[in-house]
Amino acid sequence: MKPLNSQNLLIASLLGLSTLFAGSYPLVKAQSAKNVLFEICLTVENWNRPSARDQIAKQKTDPSHFGSSFTGWTSDLEFFSDYYGALGGYEKIVLHGIWSLPKKDLDRKHECSNKWAEIGFANPSGPYEGNPKSEFWLFKHRMKSIVWTGKEYIITVEPKGRGFQLGYFNKQSDAHRVPVKVVNTKGQLLSRCDASWGNCKFSKPK
Repeated sequence: MKPLNSQNLLIASLLGLSTLFAGSYPLVKAQSAKNVLFEICLTVENWNRPSARDQIAKQKTDPSHFGSSFTGWTSDLEFFSDYYGALGGYEKIVLHGIWSLPKKDLDRKHECSNKWAEIGFANPSGPYEGNPKSEFWLFKHRMKSIVWTGKEYIITVEPKGRGFQLGYFNKQSDAHRVPVKVVNTKGQLLSRCDASWGNCKFSKPK
C-alpha cells in the first residue's frame, strides 16, 4: 500500500468529516428539542366544573360582566403569559368555572397566582413580556411533559375525566404568538393552539 501524500490526506480527512457529520446530523437535530421543566402549584383531584344551570346562575350575579348566557366550556387548557390583574382574574375565574372550587383550593389558587405575579412585577422591563414564566390551567387532565422543539411546544397530557391543575413553566420564546401542539399519552393529537394568552379546546384523539 502506497503512503498517502498530503493531497490524499486532505481528501481523506474531508471525507471522514463529511461522514462524521452526516452520521451525527440526526442526533444534533434531536438534541435541538428539550424538555421544559414545569411545576404544579395546585391539583384538585375530585372536582368538575359546575353544571350549566349553576354557571348561568353565577353569571347572573354580575350580568354586566358576564351576561346570562352559557353555551358550554370553551377551553380544556388555558395559558397566561403575564398577570391578568385583579379584575381580569375575577372574570376568568367565573367564566372558567373556577369559582366553584372548594374554598381551600380557591384560596390556594389565589396564593399561587399572586406569587407568580410578583415575579413579573420584579422584572417589568425584562424579556418574555416581563414574566419569564407562563401560568396554565388544565381541566380533566394531568400534565405529563412539555417539550420545546425550537419552534413550538409539544405538551403531553393524561386524561382523567375530572379535576383541575394549575402550574407554571419557563417560557422558551418571547415571540408574540407561540404555537402549541397538545397530545395525549398515546401521542394522539388533541389540539393546536397558542401559548400566549391562548386557550386549547381538546378534540377527540386523532
